[in-house]
Amino acid sequence: MTLSAALSADGVRVLTSATVIKAARHAKGVRLDIDGHDGTSVIDVDQVLVATGRRPCTAGLGLDTAGVRLDERGYVVVDAKLRTSNRRVYAGGDVTGALPFTHVAGMHGSVAATNAVLAPVRRVDHERIPWVTFTDPELAHVGLTEEQARERHGDAVRIRLLRNEHVDRAIVEDDVDGFTHVVLDAKGRVLGATIVAPRAGEMIAELTSLIARRGRLRDLASVVHPYPAWSDGVWNAAVAEAGDALRAPVMRRVTDALLRLRRTW
Repeated sequence: MTLSAALSADGVRVLTSATVIKAARHAKGVRLDIDGHDGTSVIDVDQVLVATGRRPCTAGLGLDTAGVRLDERGYVVVDAKLRTSNRRVYAGGDVTGALPFTHVAGMHGSVAATNAVLAPVRRVDHERIPWVTFTDPELAHVGLTEEQARERHGDAVRIRLLRNEHVDRAIVEDDVDGFTHVVLDAKGRVLGATIVAPRAGEMIAELTSLIARRGRLRDLASVVHPYPAWSDGVWNAAVAEAGDALRAPVMRRVTDALLRLRRTW
């Protein structure tokens, strides 16, 4: 079987869809044999949850008579404006086979209603929509994974990883399992992010806004954040990114020149 993530006492493993996991129950829980791109490993967990997804209830609706095409799984096929193959019919939410979340269905409803009643001008970009799995800790994601980013942007992709053991709120609450993982392009713009933390669903919103406006991670370093909060995970990653930019050779030369000029004055 394949899993998106496996949780254990010694941390969190985020796994790609190509990862193969074999589970075997033993006296203290379940042992997972993991075989993926990074090699093989074994972890022990208390329980394993397998979520097999949902199925659309589109059979018997007469959609073929209306000229509305379905895919091989029974989902309604729509374009970026949520139009079906019958351009007078729009569809949104779980029936389209898109991200099966309440906030996605709500956004789809707004786009479909606007396009159907007024004009088909609004589009949906599912890569800029965050999703959250409300486990303990929560698992939140938005945008491209590292693997997807490298396929599109090559070796220019950079990763900024901050573990929760460096977040003061996590230390105070003695809950340091998890991390903030941000995927960046060559200019430091956020392409995607994955957060594992007790408040990951709230933390991902800030990074989603950066993806939506093609913003850079280090831009958040100048934004004052409340302390101590779980959002420190995102902010600390931004501070680290800004620090590396300041330590770059070109910036160091510029800074040194300005300091010499100031001393001369």
